[in-house]
Amino acid sequence: GEVTCQAEELGQVCAKFIKERGEVEREYAKNLRKLIAKYSVKDEKKNEESSQSKVFRLILVELGYQAGQHELLSEAFIKQFPQDIKLQVKETNKQLEKHRKDLKSIQNKLDKSYKNLDKSKAKYI
Repeated sequence: GEVTCQAEELGQVCAKFIKERGEVEREYAKNLRKLIAKYSVKDEKKNEESSQSKVFRLILVELGYQAGQHELLSEAFIKQFPQDIKLQVKETNKQLEKHRKDLKSIQNKLDKSYKNLDKSKAKYI
């Protein structure tokens, strides 16, 4: 029905959005890694570095950890979440179909009860 179709369309739109969001996260992580590489000092010995250099190096290390977090987010957004959404939409559609069948059954019982009521009223009057 219409609700099922809307749920599927919304699920597809959400899955596409999340995948694109994952691509943004991946690109951001990649650019962070480039930035770290650009500003990392290669040959300086750690025991001879100044306190300012050490702080800057530690900032770059922390930025590397953040890039790693964005890579993990990207992985989840691109692979895991769209599959989860598709499964959720599928499960929701199953539930909708079950509720439709239940509704039809209940409606039939209600109609039958009204017919029996009308018959009883006709006999009584």
